[in-house]
Amino acid sequence: MKAVMRQIIGWMHRTYELYRYRSICPVASELHSQGPAKRSSLSVLAVGTVCAAALVVAGCKAHEPMAASTNLKLTNEEHTAKAKLSEADQAEVIAAMQHIDPDHVPTSPSAEAPAKMRWSDLNAAVYYACNRVEMAIIRTEIDEDGRLVRFHLRTVEDWPGQLTVRRVPEPDLYKAEASIGRFPQKPKRLERASALLKALDEYMLAFGKKRRLDD
Repeated sequence: MKAVMRQIIGWMHRTYELYRYRSICPVASELHSQGPAKRSSLSVLAVGTVCAAALVVAGCKAHEPMAASTNLKLTNEEHTAKAKLSEADQAEVIAAMQHIDPDHVPTSPSAEAPAKMRWSDLNAAVYYACNRVEMAIIRTEIDEDGRLVRFHLRTVEDWPGQLTVRRVPEPDLYKAEASIGRFPQKPKRLERASALLKALDEYMLAFGKKRRLDD
């Protein structure tokens, strides 16, 4: 890059000197005869041309590759590894297992939750729901029969809160109530409680879609 710049500057300097001594064209001779102002204009033009050429050269230069964040080199198989098997991949795995023991019959295959939700997913769903609405779980209380769970919370605004979840018969599975702040009836507190309950419902349904063995 520096060598190219030196060549451009040298070429422009020689060209200007030739113009100055009237050895190239009549236009340069006329400019020279019209005084320092015209010669100054020619100098500005030369400098501008050099700057433009430098920008073009810099823009055309290939950028150096960014430094790698790790020295670990993956194999071709690792590069093409799949984080999640497609339906065709799953069928291939099942076929391979069936080939090992053709007479085996699965007794309890994994499946989605029959009632769209599972009570055993409650803790995970509350954790992710609180994370979405920027609340932290301070303490969890579970009744002796395990059918009533209270989550004591703290919001990002530093408000106390409580989420109470009671197990009920299917298909509803649970009933939840949320109270946020020392004045829970204020609009902002009600809005925060509603957002928490909505997030809890969404995560309970999302976990229910995950294929698992029956509880």
